[in-house]
Amino acid sequence: MLKKILFYISLLLFFISCDAQIARNQFERGEYRESIKTTLKIAGDNKYTGLSLKEKEEILKRFNTIDSYYKSLENTNNVQIKYDAFAVGYMVNRYMPEVLTRDNYLTKYTTNRLASSLEHSIARNINMYSKGELDTLANIQKDMRDINIYSSEYSGMYKDVSRMLADKFFSLYKASTYEDEQLKYLKLTYTTYQDFDSNYLGSKSKYYALVKTIDIRNANEYLNDARRDYNFADYERAIDKFDKAYEIFNKYSDYRYILSDIDVYREVCRNRIKQIKAQEYYERGLYYQSRGDYKRAAEAFYNAHRLVDNYKGSYRLYKENKEKSNYERTYTLSTNAGYEKEAQIERILARYGYTKVSYGANINLKYFQNVDYDQDNTKEKVTVSMRVVGNGIDKSRKVEKTNRYMYNGYMGLDRLLNFYQRDIDQEFVELIKSVGSSLR
Repeated sequence: MLKKILFYISLLLFFISCDAQIARNQFERGEYRESIKTTLKIAGDNKYTGLSLKEKEEILKRFNTIDSYYKSLENTNNVQIKYDAFAVGYMVNRYMPEVLTRDNYLTKYTTNRLASSLEHSIARNINMYSKGELDTLANIQKDMRDINIYSSEYSGMYKDVSRMLADKFFSLYKASTYEDEQLKYLKLTYTTYQDFDSNYLGSKSKYYALVKTIDIRNANEYLNDARRDYNFADYERAIDKFDKAYEIFNKYSDYRYILSDIDVYREVCRNRIKQIKAQEYYERGLYYQSRGDYKRAAEAFYNAHRLVDNYKGSYRLYKENKEKSNYERTYTLSTNAGYEKEAQIERILARYGYTKVSYGANINLKYFQNVDYDQDNTKEKVTVSMRVVGNGIDKSRKVEKTNRYMYNGYMGLDRLLNFYQRDIDQEFVELIKSVGSSLR
């Protein structure tokens, strides 16, 4: 328990230390209002008296500098400086009065006068402020809310400033012909006066009605574009737009009747995309099967089946090629044929390729061949592995050929095999000769 208490105390001290440094940094950057706001976290609400003498002196020195700064700008017409001076005076008088003396500028009297001057300045100039100045006033009004002017003796001033700003924003909404500006000023109207009326001048209702109008228009555009893409068989683009339309229509209960139609379209698109991809895998499987690359053929047929259940018999083809990839080529031959062993093996393997041939049962050999193809940004490589097993024989050969794009350009598997076919055939002949020598 004691350890937990000590932990929380150390954590509190850490945050206090961080706030103190932040307040110093803000002061050094001339952000006086923010510096006072941060200082209140460690010295406001009677916490000032509990600080060390050094901490008190530092805070007092900073405040006196800030106080003198705003005194030097007493006659300014800049609304931001007027507000900052008022806000500092308000925060210090309400939350940290211990630092004030009768010689200070930002006394209670001066703060009251600044509040009155600020309100009159805004009322006098509200219709002459530029849009940039109005943004500044909106930030001032937001800061008033942040420092709880609403619950202070200045709440009347806060309400009047909020109303004047809200009225101005609403007039800008009515004068605008652009929807994005209308949305901006409607939102500023209801958020500015929300502490007193959540739907001032109907601004909130108008805001959400305009949002709905824009949303439904966009949703219909997405829906029409999606249907056009669907008719042109561009199913992936169609699905993307159907999804966007669905997301918008789903926000409004009176438009959810459209969702069932979109669901039908999306399901059809997904199925057709699967069928297109399944056909691609199916054709790839047929290609690999014709090349005797049963392993890749099996993978392609399985992917077709996975997308569309047993697409064009793809599951059966997957199983057949899977079996062949395990026992790719099997030959049975006999010395009774009357040929030299080397000639028998070479003749049978070369002439009959993928067909099982029987000449008796004296010699049983199995021949395996696998083709691997890899490529990256700089090169492509084909590896042909050949192996003969049986009758106590286990012979293998491997051919690896690399094509760097700088020499021949991209060739692809078929052209690469054709290009190096002589080398591959030579290795095959050498393998068969080696098998024949072992049978002697």
